[in-house]
Order: sequence, then structure tokens, then C-alpha cells
Amino acid sequence: MALTNHTNHTNHTNHTNHTNHTNHTSSGDMATAGSPTSPLLSQALAMAGDGVSGATLQNPDLTGVLPEAMRGEDLEKMNPAHRQTVLRHELLKDLSFKPTANIAELKAIDNAGDEKTLVTLDRRVGDDYKHQLGLVFAASQNRPDRMSEMFVQQTDILSFFGLNAQLGYVRKPWTMVLIDAVLAAAIDVHTQFKHALPVLRPVELSPQINPVIQTPSHSSFPSGHATEAFVVAQLLTRLRELAEDSLAKSNLLQHAVRIAQNRTVAGVHYPVDNMAGSMLGTALADYFSAISQPGVAPVAVPKRSFKPSAEKDHLKNFTLTIYTELLNRMATKLQIAPTNQTKKQPLNWIWSQARSEWP
Repeated sequence: MALTNHTNHTNHTNHTNHTNHTNHTSSGDMATAGSPTSPLLSQALAMAGDGVSGATLQNPDLTGVLPEAMRGEDLEKMNPAHRQTVLRHELLKDLSFKPTANIAELKAIDNAGDEKTLVTLDRRVGDDYKHQLGLVFAASQNRPDRMSEMFVQQTDILSFFGLNAQLGYVRKPWTMVLIDAVLAAAIDVHTQFKHALPVLRPVELSPQINPVIQTPSHSSFPSGHATEAFVVAQLLTRLRELAEDSLAKSNLLQHAVRIAQNRTVAGVHYPVDNMAGSMLGTALADYFSAISQPGVAPVAVPKRSFKPSAEKDHLKNFTLTIYTELLNRMATKLQIAPTNQTKKQPLNWIWSQARSEWP
């Protein structure tokens, strides 16, 4: 099942609803330099143009103009919504989704042109959802301290990553464009997993959960918020080329963990949802970074997986320590071709633009 035909998922949680940030006038891309479009303006422009240009087309000089689109530079002038569509397509074009009864896989094309598994998620927890419900119930005691975060993060997670990373459309415009495209692609992917691996929400299993925000109508597994939080945290880590032991990387991951935990505190997700989402988000960050960076040598991308019963993860709460344990279990790596080999000029261009915004 291809993943490139999903065109309207950017409002799943409104995390990526920034695609019109350059449309400063009321008519956006339809406006001229001085005013919004109107019949009067069109008539005035036609008359002025005819009066100045005359009735005969002069021979234009096309030297150096036509190849522009092939260099990716047309993206700089493109309507933000259209640009995001191009970038999302490039991010997803070599991914495919393979679901079965309880397990679903996301596959990628490796350096040899073969389809290999990038991430595997297993939803089987069984009767141990009783234990998971206990963890959700216990987490509710943190609601007084987390209420404002839980409410805001329903529609905005990026502001929290901006606490330590100077994010924003004025300071880091191309980084934001890259993040928007990556989040749109991540939503396409985790929505497929949710559809293939449906799990009832906590309040549907116990009336004592009492969620304090509206419970989403789609599957609990995997957590979309966790997926999106970790794809952003790990993408920024790679984009900024942060050292493994740096405080900046630690802060990004701690924000991702806290965003995921807040969904459990609110009563809408189990801890295992966050574990699965964190692995999916990390796998996507690994892959998207590998295919976007300019280069010629294949990039080693770890294969990620989450199988709740393997290490009794279904009996655990989601913490940064658990996330680190899940990461350290991965051994198999895929060799992924970078931008120059796969001819993904748009991804090469946006990665280079975004990277130039960081020291």
C-alpha cells in the first residue's frame, strides 16, 4: 500500500497547520504586490499593461531560466501549501505499508533497490491492558501540574520544542518548512498504523478514567502525538548535528517524552501507545534525515520495532529510560541511499536551506 496519495492530513492535530505563513494578505497567493485581487484591479492591470508593452511580443531571452525548476530552487517561490505537497510526496514515495492481523510494517527501499522493513509495530497486549489502565488511572494524579500543557498540546507541540531551539518563521523559516512537511508525512504514516491496528481508548475500557480532554475518535495505538513529538525531536537533533551527550539533545528528547506522557495523564492514551509512537517517530526521523541530506555514501538507518510482550514492556510506564532501552535493542540496519543517489532534489534543497539556519 503506497503512502503518497494522502493529501489532507495536515489538520489531524493542527500541529502542521502553518502552511500559509507567507500569505500575509487576505487573498494570499492570489494577491498582487499592492492589493487583493478584484475585477477592477484586473481591468486596470490589463489597460496599463497594454499601454506600456504594446501589441507585439518581443523575442525573450530564456538563457539560464528554464533549468531553474530542475535545481529545486522553484520551491522558494512556491505557494507554501503546494511546496509542502511536493516535499511530503518526496518523503513518502519510497515507503510502503504492510499490515497483518496484529502487526504492521513500514518498508523502505534500500541502497540496492530492495524493499526492507524500516519499523514493525505489534499491538498485542491482551489482558494486560488491565495493567495499562491502572497506569493511566495512576497518571491522573499529575493533572493539576500538567493541565495547561495537556490543553495546549492538543493542537500545538512545536512551541514546546521552541523553548530550547529558537524555532519560528522569522528566525528559522526553512527549518519550519521542513518540520511542517515531515509532520505531514508522519501523520500520513501513523494514521495508516492506527487504521490497521485498532485499539480501544482507555475510557472505552473503564468509566473511571475520566479524560480531561476530548478523546479522539481514531485508534489509541500507536500514539500520534508521540510519533510527531519524536520525529520532531530526532529530526532537530540530526539537522543541528547535536552530539549524543549534548544538553540540547537531552532537552529535545525530554520534551518529546513529556508531550507523550501528557496524553496518558489526560486519560486518552496507554503508555504502550507512547512506546510504539516513539519508535515510529524515531524510525521516520532516521529515514527522512537519511534521504534528505546531500551525499553519495549510503546511510545506515536502524530497523526499529515495538513488541510489547518481548521485554514485558506492557507492564511498564513510558519514560526517557524506557525509550532509551527500546532504542538500544535495535541491531539490524538498512543501507539507505542519500539525496544525490536517489535524485530527490527538493529534499536536498530544503535540508540544505534549513541546515544553513543553524550554527
